[in-house]
Amino acid sequence: MKREFHVRICESVGVRFPRATRLVVFHRDRTVIEQCQRFIVGWLQPMGLELKPSKTRITHTLEAGEHEPGFDFLGFTVRHYLAGKTRCAKSNKGEPLGYQTRIKPSKASIQRHVDKLHETIHRHRGAEQEFLIKLLAPKIIGWCNYFSASFCSDVISVHLSALPGGIPIR
Repeated sequence: MKREFHVRICESVGVRFPRATRLVVFHRDRTVIEQCQRFIVGWLQPMGLELKPSKTRITHTLEAGEHEPGFDFLGFTVRHYLAGKTRCAKSNKGEPLGYQTRIKPSKASIQRHVDKLHETIHRHRGAEQEFLIKLLAPKIIGWCNYFSASFCSDVISVHLSALPGGIPIR
């Protein structure tokens, strides 16, 4: 029932999108992506919306072209990696595709998080250890919960150990 309600709202006249709506389209053929882009531009135009060319980018997630493979989206890096037949993704028919999708925290979001932790430690360098742990724990737990759906355990341990005094994670 929820889904039907949502569809009714989205199809109503005068629908308003959130200010920072993000859209990602995946397809293996670049011409299909360009057709989708033209369709989306035409679909948004009657509503008075448009795609911002400076923020719109077509990139390949497996092979390097004019940009690095993959893209950053909401603090995550989305990328495909070549994989053998036993570890690769499979199509709807069960045929191996030859790649594996990896979604992990982006380098920029990791650096922002480490900088915030470093700043907190620096600001409270004279505080007792228990107080500092109470300050850091919610920040670390919140960040880890946000990125928990991705491949990030190795990334988290490397960057937290880079903090002053290091935070060992087992």
